[in-house]
Amino acid sequence: MTLFRDPHSEDDAQDRSRFFAYAMIGLGVAVLVSGMIAQ
Repeated sequence: MTLFRDPHSEDDAQDRSRFFAYAMIGLGVAVLVSGMIAQ
């Protein structure tokens, strides 16, 4: 965290949330596939 306003901070937050969403989707797909393989 810096005292100065970073013009890219909002974009970084958006990219972070997008990455988190993709990670959750990937995790869900992995669990789904592993569940299908287990059966």
